[in-house]
Amino acid sequence: MSATTQGEWFEVKKTPDDKPKTRWVLLEGPVIWLYADKTGTVSDDIELLTETSKISFSGLQVSITSNNAVSLYLSGLPGREIEVAKWCALAEDAVANLKAENAAVGEDLVRKFRTFTMGAKMKTDKAESELLTLRDRVTFLEGENTQLRTQNETEIERLNQENRWLRAELNRVKVSSAKDLKRRIPKVGDPVLSHWQQWQFFKSTIASFNPADMTFTVNWADNDVSHRTQPVKLVALDRTPSVEDIGIGTHIIFPQGRYRQDERNDAGQFYHLGIVTHINIIDGVRFYRGHHLKGREDGKRILMSYQYEFDGLKLEDLRVAPNEYDLLMAQDSITSQITGNVSKTGPVRQASITSTEQEDYDVFLHFHSGGPKCEKGPKDLSKFLSDNGLKVYEYDGIEDDVADFSVILQILQNSRVFVACVSNTYANSQACSRVLQYVVKTLSRSAGLAVLPALFEPGKKEFQETVVGLLITGEFCVDFAPRGAFPNAKIEISSRIVELLPPDSGRRKGYVELVGRRTKHNASDPTDFFISYAPENSFDAFKSGHVAEYKGTPLCDPRHVASLLQGVGHTVWIDTERIKNGPTVGGGYFEQLSQGLRHTRCVLAFVSTQYADNENSRMVLQFAAKTIRKPIVALIVGSADDTTWQQSTVGMIVASNTNPPIALHNVAKDSDILSSLSSVRKTIKSLSNDGKDLANLASSVSRAPQPRDKVISHWKNWEFFSGTIETFDKLTMTYTINWDDGGANGRTQPYNLVALNKPPSADAIGVGTQVIFKQGRYKGTDGLNAAGEFYHLGLVTKVYRNATGDLLYDGIHAKGVSDGKPMRKSYEPGFVGHKLGDLRVAPNAMDTLVQM
Repeated sequence: MSATTQGEWFEVKKTPDDKPKTRWVLLEGPVIWLYADKTGTVSDDIELLTETSKISFSGLQVSITSNNAVSLYLSGLPGREIEVAKWCALAEDAVANLKAENAAVGEDLVRKFRTFTMGAKMKTDKAESELLTLRDRVTFLEGENTQLRTQNETEIERLNQENRWLRAELNRVKVSSAKDLKRRIPKVGDPVLSHWQQWQFFKSTIASFNPADMTFTVNWADNDVSHRTQPVKLVALDRTPSVEDIGIGTHIIFPQGRYRQDERNDAGQFYHLGIVTHINIIDGVRFYRGHHLKGREDGKRILMSYQYEFDGLKLEDLRVAPNEYDLLMAQDSITSQITGNVSKTGPVRQASITSTEQEDYDVFLHFHSGGPKCEKGPKDLSKFLSDNGLKVYEYDGIEDDVADFSVILQILQNSRVFVACVSNTYANSQACSRVLQYVVKTLSRSAGLAVLPALFEPGKKEFQETVVGLLITGEFCVDFAPRGAFPNAKIEISSRIVELLPPDSGRRKGYVELVGRRTKHNASDPTDFFISYAPENSFDAFKSGHVAEYKGTPLCDPRHVASLLQGVGHTVWIDTERIKNGPTVGGGYFEQLSQGLRHTRCVLAFVSTQYADNENSRMVLQFAAKTIRKPIVALIVGSADDTTWQQSTVGMIVASNTNPPIALHNVAKDSDILSSLSSVRKTIKSLSNDGKDLANLASSVSRAPQPRDKVISHWKNWEFFSGTIETFDKLTMTYTINWDDGGANGRTQPYNLVALNKPPSADAIGVGTQVIFKQGRYKGTDGLNAAGEFYHLGLVTKVYRNATGDLLYDGIHAKGVSDGKPMRKSYEPGFVGHKLGDLRVAPNAMDTLVQM
C-alpha cells in the first residue's frame, strides 16, 4: 500500500448530487481512512480499513489539480464490492496514466509556449527596429524640415530683395521713360523745325499746343506771323533723334540747300520732307539715303538746290516729328505748361468716351489689311482668340487717318497684351509705325503693356530694316506666314498671351481648356536640363515653318527629346517654353538664356554642323563650358556622315568634355533615347542648379572686358587698335574705349568688336571662329603714338599642329574694300601659321552681360 501511494495525499470528493451512504476516503501512507456520511454531511465517525477490507465501488475518476495534487473520485455508491488493495492499484494506474498524459500535454504546451515566445520576441525585435528606423526618419525629416525652413526663409528674403530691386528698377525705368517721353515731346519754347508753306520747313519755337485738333502754334525765327499753326506731324524737335526712331520707310525732315542772308534773316538751311530708303553702316556709323516725299505736283516750291534724292546723311542731320500718341500721353504736362490748366480726367474729349473705350481687353490686335495675304490672316487669329475666351480689340492701321487718337490711346491703356501683326505693308505704314513706336517706347515701359510680334509676311521680309524691324529686334516672333503654319502658330502665341494675363483672370478659362494647363515658367526657374540646339535640327520648327530646311530625324528632334524628359519627371529649359516677351526688367533674350543656363543642372547640346554654324548655339555652349562650367552632354544629331562640325570651336569643346558624346542617329524608339541618357539621369539630382557660384566663376574665366582692361578694339574702316575700357552700356551692348594714343574719335564700339588684349584659350578658336589678328605695322607719329601693329577682323579656315606640336591657324580677312576697309601696303588676303598668341577673340553677348 505504501508503494502505491508513496506518501501522497489523495482526496476523494463527493459531487453535488451525492446521496446518503456516500463515502469519503482519505489515503495516507499504508492506511486508508473512510469517512461515512449517510445524511450528506461529514461524520465524525471514522472507520479504519485494512487492505483486505471491502468497499463498495462502481467507478473511478482521477484529475490533477492546479497545485499538482491528485484527486480520486468514487461514484455510483453503492456498487460492487472490491478489496481496498485492488482499489488502490486501480487508483495508482489511473494516477500514472493521468500524469503521463499531463506530462505530454505539458511538453506540448512548453514547446508551443517557447515557439510563441520566440515568435513574439522576433516580432518585438522587428517592431523595435522599425520604431528605431522611424525615429531616425523623424529626426532626419525634422532636420531636413529645419533646413528647408531656413532655405525657404533665405529664399523668401532673396525674393523680397529681388522684388524690392525690381520695383526700384521698374520705378527707375518709369522715371526714365517719363524723362524720355518729355525729351521727345516739344514743349513751349523748344526749338523746332516746322512746315511753313509749299512744303518748306524753317526753324521756329513752340508757342502752344492744341490737343483738340492736334496742332502746334509756332513762333518763326524771323518773326513772320503767317502760317504759324501746323499739324503735329509736320513739326519736329530740332534735336538728334534716337537710332530706333529712323528705319527704312521713316518720314523725316532733312536739310538740302541754303538761303542767303537778308534784312530779316541770317543765312540758313532749307529743310524738306523726305523718306528713308536705304541705311548703310560704316565703322559703326549709320548713313541714310532717301528722297523727297513732295514735288512740284504737290505744290512744293522747287529751288535751284533741289535734288530728288539725298545720300550720306548722318543721324544728327535728320529730324523726326513727334508721335501723336506720345503727345496725348503727355498732354497734362503740355497743357499745364501752355495754358496753366491741368486735365483731371486724362486724354482730351474724355467726356465723350464710349463704353468700348472703358472696357478692359486681354489683347489689342494691331494689323494692316492692305498688301499680300497669308493663308490665314490677323482676322482668323482674332476669331480663334475670341472663341476661346480672350477679349480682343481689333485695330486696322488702314483706318488710322480717320481714327480718334484719344480713343485708341484709352483702349491701349486698358489692354494687357499688344499683338503686332507685322508685314511689309504694316511696316511701310507711318500710322502703324507710330502706334508700335508709342507702345514699345512708352506704354511697355510706363504701363507694362506686353508686346508680341506675329509675322504675317508671305514674301521677302523687307520690314526688318524699317523702324518696325528695329523695334521688334530681339523679341521672340511667331511666324504665321508659311503655308500650314497657322494651327501651331495660333497655339504658340495664345500660350504666350495667357502667361501675360493675371493668374485669376476668368477669361483664361476657355484657352486653358483648349490647349491644356501649362505651367508658367520663368527663365531662372531651376531645371534638370537645358536644351541647346539649332532650329535646323528640329522637325517641329521645320513643320511650323520657322526654318526653311531640316537635317535630322523627327525622333531626334530636340523639342521631342525635351517632351520625353518632361514625361518621365524631369524639369527642362527649352526656348519655346521659357523665352518670354514683354516688359520684363532685365528680361532680354540673352539675359534669359544666361539665367536659364545658370539655374540648370546639365546642358544637353544637340550638336551638328548646323549647330556649329549657328552663332547663338556656339555662344550658349561656350558660355556653359568656359564661363559657368556646367556639365555638358553632347548629343550628335543632323546628318550622320557630316562631321565638319568637329573642326569648329563646338568640336573642340565636345572633344575636351569629360562626358563622352552620344550619337542619336540610329535610335529606333523613344526608349532608346531615354536609355542613352540613363546614366546622366541617375546622377542629375546630385548636381547643383542654384546658380549661386556664377559671380566668382564668371570673373575668373570670362572673356568679357571690364573697365580698365586692356583691349584690342575696332576704330573705324575695320581697323583695330589698342586701348582701355572706360565703361560698358548694357542697354546698347557697347563699350567706350580710351585709345592708347589719346584719340577722341570712334570711342564707342559694339561688344563683338572689342577683345581682351591677351591670348585666348585653345578651345576658344576653331574653324569658322571670328578672330582679331595681326598683320602689318605702322610708324610712330610725333607727339601722338608710337609705332605699333595693325589688327584686322578675320575668320579661321584651318587649325593644325606643326612638327613641335604647336597649334597653328590659317584664315582670311572678314572685311574688304567693298566694306570700306583701306588696303595698306602690308595687306595680304589672309593669314598663315599664326600662333594662339597672335590672335584675339571678342566676348559673346552672355559673357558680356554676366560680367557687367
